[in-house]
Amino acid sequence: MPKRPTRNTLDPRRLPELLTTAQYAAIAQCAEATVRRRLRMGELDGCKVGSLWRVRRHEVEKLLGIDPSERINI
Repeated sequence: MPKRPTRNTLDPRRLPELLTTAQYAAIAQCAEATVRRRLRMGELDGCKVGSLWRVRRHEVEKLLGIDPSERINI
């Protein structure tokens, strides 16, 4: 995923179900440490894969104001 979000990277249909903290931070334009802290506090929906956090795609949809019922799975 590019450092700067582009039209294609902001399309949730093109994103994986689980994003890395770096991918979410690039889209949300915040620091990775902020993403990890929000995951630990339960403010973001995610899970740990081994010792690494992953953020669920629907958090990007919420951030961008996309209605999940309008989502098209491809």
